[in-house]
Amino acid sequence: MTEPDWWRKALTGAPLHADDDRVYFIETPADAFADTQEEASRHRWSRMRRSHYDWLARELEILPTGQRMVDIGCGQSQFRDLVDRHYVCGIDFYPYPAARVVTDLNRDLPLADSCCDIAILSNVLEHIYEPRSLLAETGRILQSGGRMLIVVPFFIKIHQPPYDFFRYTNFALDRLCREAGFAEVRVEPLGNLFDTYELDRSVRARILRRESAGPRRFALRGLMWAERKCDAIVHRLLPRGVRESADRDGFPHSFAVHAVKAP
Repeated sequence: MTEPDWWRKALTGAPLHADDDRVYFIETPADAFADTQEEASRHRWSRMRRSHYDWLARELEILPTGQRMVDIGCGQSQFRDLVDRHYVCGIDFYPYPAARVVTDLNRDLPLADSCCDIAILSNVLEHIYEPRSLLAETGRILQSGGRMLIVVPFFIKIHQPPYDFFRYTNFALDRLCREAGFAEVRVEPLGNLFDTYELDRSVRARILRRESAGPRRFALRGLMWAERKCDAIVHRLLPRGVRESADRDGFPHSFAVHAVKAP
């Protein structure tokens, strides 16, 4: 059985300092702040978050228990229940509670070659200025045949400034992963045009609440209520399952990647 603190034996290089919970290879950048997303009950999740969770749950379910896992860009670890059956080393450039290694994700990762079985990059790749470097480093620390799982948003607002750099298409993700040495790469769209439209509508509703007041707000809320009702009628008239089907019109809200390191 793998030891829970396997990652300590896999560390390379000399950290700046360490405590009982983590090791630091960098000091926290002055312009970096914790992601302030609050825990929300599952029924209040956005469609994007729910689809990311469901996809990762499906992909992880088929993998053996007790794997050495590196959660790259672990952040607030909102999907922690999915990885509880593995021995996880969280890595981030900010000392989040789940981060065991604090380091610059744009540089070489301070872990030994072939030290882990699974690497997860959940909603992190858009925040990496050197994605080719991180993907190559992920491949390096994975053992032969190891799995890399990625979920990355495509339609989303600018978030976590000033560390929001890219949006990726399926073509870019496939090419980047293959160039990083992954032999088997499967890229899937998550969400469809209806999900993207709902995201747009929810953002407009927040702007309405923020920027209007009095009779104007009352009128705008009434119009948006009517819009939702009309949209619901449209959905009922569509062929069954169209709203829940995979994207086929070029409007996914996210992409997911399952890649296997080449032998």
